Amino acid sequence: MPFSNVRTLNTALALVEGANQPNGGLLLDIWHVGRSGIPYGEVAKVPKQYVVSVELDDADAEVVGTL
Repeated sequence: MPFSNVRTLNTALALVEGANQPNGGLLLDIWHVGRSGIPYGEVAKVPKQYVVSVELDDADAEVVGTL
């Protein structure tokens, strides 16, 4: 998430693993994954119990405007 201190997949995973709560987990947003350069192979390694949602965005291939 570029607007927080959680900017890597490893940080996000450590957060949800540490919390270990049944009502929490990761929402994987392809826009953030793609633009942050996270290899899809790394996403595939995330244990499925921590993935609660996947968002397939319809954003432009290139950033339009500013964040």
